[in-house]
Amino acid sequence: MSLLSRSVRVSAIASLLLSSGGVAIAVSSVGIPVVLGSLLAEGAIAQTQAATVLYVDPVRGSDAGAGTAQAPLKTITQALAIAPTSSVIQLAPGTYSAASGETFPLRLQPGVTLQGSAESQGQGIVIRGGGRFLSPTSAGQDIAILGANQAALIGVTVTNPNPRGYGLWIESSNPTVASNTFTGNTHDGISVVGRSAPLIRGNHFVANGANGITLYGLSQAQVQENLFERTGFGVNVGQKAAPTLLKNRIVGNEDGVVVQASSRPILRENVIEGNQRDGLVAIADSQPDLGTQAQPGSNTFRNNGRLDVNVKASSQIVPAFGNQLVSSRVEGRVDLAGTTQVTPVPAIAAAPAPIVAQAADKSSLSARSFPVPTSLQSSPPVAPPPQVPVAAGPAPRAIPIPVAAPETAARPVTTSGRSLPVPTVTPSVPVPAPVVPARTVPIQTAPAPTAAIEIPVTPPSRSVPVVERSPQPVQPAAVEIPVLPPENADPTPQPATVAARPRSGALLPVPSARIPVGNAGNRARNVAIGASTPGGPPPPPTQAQALGFQYRVVVATRSEADQARVRSLVPGAFRVFRGSQIFMQVGAYKTQAEADEMYQRVSSQGWQARIETTQ
Repeated sequence: MSLLSRSVRVSAIASLLLSSGGVAIAVSSVGIPVVLGSLLAEGAIAQTQAATVLYVDPVRGSDAGAGTAQAPLKTITQALAIAPTSSVIQLAPGTYSAASGETFPLRLQPGVTLQGSAESQGQGIVIRGGGRFLSPTSAGQDIAILGANQAALIGVTVTNPNPRGYGLWIESSNPTVASNTFTGNTHDGISVVGRSAPLIRGNHFVANGANGITLYGLSQAQVQENLFERTGFGVNVGQKAAPTLLKNRIVGNEDGVVVQASSRPILRENVIEGNQRDGLVAIADSQPDLGTQAQPGSNTFRNNGRLDVNVKASSQIVPAFGNQLVSSRVEGRVDLAGTTQVTPVPAIAAAPAPIVAQAADKSSLSARSFPVPTSLQSSPPVAPPPQVPVAAGPAPRAIPIPVAAPETAARPVTTSGRSLPVPTVTPSVPVPAPVVPARTVPIQTAPAPTAAIEIPVTPPSRSVPVVERSPQPVQPAAVEIPVLPPENADPTPQPATVAARPRSGALLPVPSARIPVGNAGNRARNVAIGASTPGGPPPPPTQAQALGFQYRVVVATRSEADQARVRSLVPGAFRVFRGSQIFMQVGAYKTQAEADEMYQRVSSQGWQARIETTQ
């Protein structure tokens, strides 16, 4: 009998309750009991209901099969195509890739849960690959998985080794993403754009190329109890996003949390430590909420390489009451007394509870598929520092922050089940306990910057060959961080953003002394350079042509301040002169599609850009 014609009674919630009264209690890795709350009352992860289960096995399955445990399907692609609403796709261990028959991107379906092993955060259940996706707000992208409303992704490992590859793309939808591992994605583990409100809980983000997670658009994601490590930016927040970051551990990245544009993230009970530069950076008009007197932050900042909290390039006063940090490692207008008023952002509907099935194969899925949390191991608690009030002064103008590329040496990705943090699946957002403020000590704050600072960028030398690297499964070094175009509903150009230095073939500015003067109109016609004299021999190839780059994108500028703003968007940009006019070259590319992406990116920020050919 086909599995599509029968229903399996699922009662996963009962198996999660480990003590009487419907309250689940766990003991963390340091012996501290953690109360998850009444899962029955909250009803967050699973409900007792009928669900259809489809089984998929990339080794012994067949897409002509019935999808039962005895006759599984072979591909996730086929399972998603036939799965009805309120169904579960159960994955067997193995690698799901183009070689096994998958078609990317995989598109999650509303009301369908795609799950592997939550207990191991997807160890041995790998979705590997990516495909072209045309985003309504962010142009063409290469993604492995596309989210959907009321969908769930649980207990898998996601890797997209393609150039500028994203693991999971969530656009104006509210899926639940729990207990997964995102690693080896050459750009981001997860990108959240549009009007999205997903629940992202208990995941491990490690050794991704640019960001662990990017939160853009008008999104209001709940990002809870995740581990972000060994990536360019652990968490990157921009545009008008207003996510909640709760109980995450953000360690060992280039920068821990970067807050840009007009975003308004809320941070509570996070541990942000051991990042190479800053624990948290805020620029432009962004205003992270690190804690108020009504809701103390209870975040821990320590042992970050440069500063723990760096908001000197933000035009806003940042409330930061009730955190564990050292005031001497804070720069900018930070209100440690917590008196700054924070305007609440209208809420978007949150992600619904996913359906979770208990598979017939007890060895691969059991009650432990949704375990009680294990706290991430951290240093002993640090006593709260004195609360230091900061007088509000004139708002400084935002300045670009140069972001150096991370080290290029690849660091190994640990895949041992013992080394991966056990996910926490907590349905509610606890309100942190009040923190008693310590004595008030005045402190002199850093002077506000008065103007944008131009940071010169040296063009690459002609004498040094440029080698394009082939994609690797794991690329921990940061690559160029894109700034997505604003929401269609709000086309106001966004302030300058922070970007990591380009790496590999994704973006390579190629200077040339023979860049011609071209039409400065909107998206001018392509202009050929290096033309030969009539009747004479052809000219030698330019450096760009010799390296195979056929297109370049240039931006017209009027002042040094314009040039500095372009560099804040694309740190590798450099000046080219055409008579008395100065342009900034922001990239050279081998394909028209890559050039179009950069053109759309800079044009969306209000710049007059154009594409030229190097042939």
